[in-house]
Amino acid sequence: MSVGQKHNCAIKSDKTVVCWGSNGNGELGNNNKRDGASAIPVSVVGLTEIMALGLGQDHSCALKGDGTVSCWGRNAFGMLGDNSTTERESPVTVSSLSTVIALTTGNHHNCALKTDRTVACWGRNYSGQLGDGTTVDALVPVVVQGLTNVSAISAGDNHTCALKDDNTMVCWGSNTYGQLGDGTTTDALAFVPSAVSSVKTIELGGDSSCIIKLDDTVDCWGDNSDGKLGNGSLDSSVTPVAVTNVTNTAALTNVATLSMRDNHSCATTYDGDGYCWGNNEDGQLGDDSELYMATPILVTQSADFNSIHVGSDHTCGLKEDNSIACWGDNGENQLGYNDTISYASSPVSIPSLVNITSYDLGDNHSCAIKDDDSVVCWGRNQYGQLGNGDTVNSTYEVKVVSGLDDVASLGLGASHSCALQNTGSVLCWGYNLYGQLGDSSENDSSTPVQVLNLNNPVSVEVGSNHNCALKDNGTVVCWGHNQYGQLGNGTEINSSTPVAVSNLTDAVDIKLGDEHSCAIKSDASVVCWGRNGNGALGTGDLSNYSVPVAVVGLTDVMAIDAGDLHSCAVKIDGSVQCWGYDYSGQLGDGINNTLSTTPVNVVNLSDAVEVSLGYRYSCALKADSTGQCWGENSNGQLGAGTLTDSLIPVDIKGLIDTKQISLGRQHICSLYEDGALACWGRSSVGRIPHHFSYPFVLERD
Repeated sequence: MSVGQKHNCAIKSDKTVVCWGSNGNGELGNNNKRDGASAIPVSVVGLTEIMALGLGQDHSCALKGDGTVSCWGRNAFGMLGDNSTTERESPVTVSSLSTVIALTTGNHHNCALKTDRTVACWGRNYSGQLGDGTTVDALVPVVVQGLTNVSAISAGDNHTCALKDDNTMVCWGSNTYGQLGDGTTTDALAFVPSAVSSVKTIELGGDSSCIIKLDDTVDCWGDNSDGKLGNGSLDSSVTPVAVTNVTNTAALTNVATLSMRDNHSCATTYDGDGYCWGNNEDGQLGDDSELYMATPILVTQSADFNSIHVGSDHTCGLKEDNSIACWGDNGENQLGYNDTISYASSPVSIPSLVNITSYDLGDNHSCAIKDDDSVVCWGRNQYGQLGNGDTVNSTYEVKVVSGLDDVASLGLGASHSCALQNTGSVLCWGYNLYGQLGDSSENDSSTPVQVLNLNNPVSVEVGSNHNCALKDNGTVVCWGHNQYGQLGNGTEINSSTPVAVSNLTDAVDIKLGDEHSCAIKSDASVVCWGRNGNGALGTGDLSNYSVPVAVVGLTDVMAIDAGDLHSCAVKIDGSVQCWGYDYSGQLGDGINNTLSTTPVNVVNLSDAVEVSLGYRYSCALKADSTGQCWGENSNGQLGAGTLTDSLIPVDIKGLIDTKQISLGRQHICSLYEDGALACWGRSSVGRIPHHFSYPFVLERD
């Protein structure tokens, strides 16, 4: 059998293949993607005489008895090898590839060992993981330059290694954490020797590498952020470290098989016992707990395992009687039974939520604009903030009623929603205690109502319980809650219709926090107004202001955002500065201050294009379409795969090709270039079962 990120496949005794789990990209190979994930094994169409399997993040490959290879599933980087980037729901033959005797699959690339002991690879190549001396993706197999006398191969996320006949190994590709084993952190576009010998078996996962040595012990190196190197620490290593036993006093011995992926590792012994170590957030270590382990722990009721296979957050074991047992996350039915655990990090298929053009997040609800300019919402609905005519919470998207279409943009508050139509009309729905719906009343509405007395808006922004609109002449109007002067009209009186912000005639962009507002002016400076008890206005003091005041020393700004009690700005040079409340490190300067009344520099961030703020945390969209976050992480909202707060930016795990990042109170979503939506963090009501600590795709077409 083989295990992918969220799906599994197994070869049956008749040499056909069955798969189960996630099927969002056709990776089950049953030509029936529309039915989504499957909790029971389904047959791969037309696949016979199979000798071996390799499963990637969302694609699958099989080695046939005639030495050819077939692949199916996602194909964005050419990993199906059919000289296209077309997704396939059933197997296609890899072009110009024959005489294959072994197969390995990384996240988005594959490699094949041929009878002449050479290696050919295809798929994604941005880190040089194909070994052809370039960083160009390959839609058909390319030869690894100069590599001969290979006896085995293995692929990690973005690096590849080969075992040579003399029991040494060579590696190529990404080397950020030293996973190539050459004592450096320099990527290699062609193979480099690793500083290991006496190697019997190689196994790669994520950004780490492991080997079973000739004496049946295990050494690992590379990334160790989850303890998956198994040496009792969380320190990454550019040189091999021994996997020790659970008491951290001796090496793990008598090891027969080894498997690893992004965040955990497992091994079986010749006695049939199973051991796992690393991340255990979803119970993937199989020890009846959710405690991370930096040394191997015995799998509960472990016995009679021939091998164990590791997925992203789940694990399966092939037993001596040819049955399969699985444990860990079951959000995509990858455990093979129709049940889901309550504490999971996994994709949830939403077949109708595709072709998203824009979206926004409230405290506990979400809305999205589809490519036909209609709006759907999901989540909490006690005030009618989903706009579907009732007040029933929904874990699935519902269409906003009353003919809301032709929508250009959305803004979501704590418990209300607003939409700007292409016609220039603004409509709002949901909670209205402070007049935030703008219809001259304080009555909640479960269907959209038009904001009165608002002409020529070019954008609308929504705070917790107030809204502002930027008009085409550079002026700004606001309405709703005004306890702290956040409407900017020189008073602290709520308004159920728009009022003009005082002394602001040259605004080019606006952003709203929970109880404060900010604007970029035409000279690239920033002004803010409203609540300032934690320094969110950046004025150098803690006084509230009911009219705009300048942020101290802030110039050359191209983008801003306002959070709960803090604010951030992206400068023209790509750097980011933040100010205000800093209890959880949301200012990103590496120092956990109580607050800062003036802007401070976010460390190690120089290529931001946008910034988005939530409750006590912040995120930036980078120029390379990846993202970083910092601050509070109690619900995994930083997207780093952990629940640990960070005082400095950390990478959003696995996030690429994104064009928009938006933050809710403790959950976050990202819109990919292809119109798919990925979300992570807390969700007491909605698409995310309890919480996710890194992105999952709601649906990718």
